[in-house]
Amino acid sequence: MKTINPPSRAQKAAVLALALLSHPASAAVSTLVGAVCNLYFQVVKIAAPLAFVVFAYGGVQWVYSADDPGGRKKARGIMITAIVGLLIVLIAKDLVTALTNETPCT
Repeated sequence: MKTINPPSRAQKAAVLALALLSHPASAAVSTLVGAVCNLYFQVVKIAAPLAFVVFAYGGVQWVYSADDPGGRKKARGIMITAIVGLLIVLIAKDLVTALTNETPCT
């Protein structure tokens, strides 16, 4: 006889999130989407200046390691990471819009 393991917390959370997002007209989804939008705007206020500082740090490292190819490669990685991180944060709003079929974050 095959035993069935109970669902994990992550599986339960995923099922709950999908259930909430599958009914975009419900009040719970509107509250959830509003909370995500508020969180998004707060994160953008922090992420944009932080990405600029990290990018500038990578630029300074690039300049000071002009003779060191390993240092320049590390600095380039820092700058790319800053740009990718900022893009992920900025795309998050569009992801919420696509999942809920609404434009909640204006």
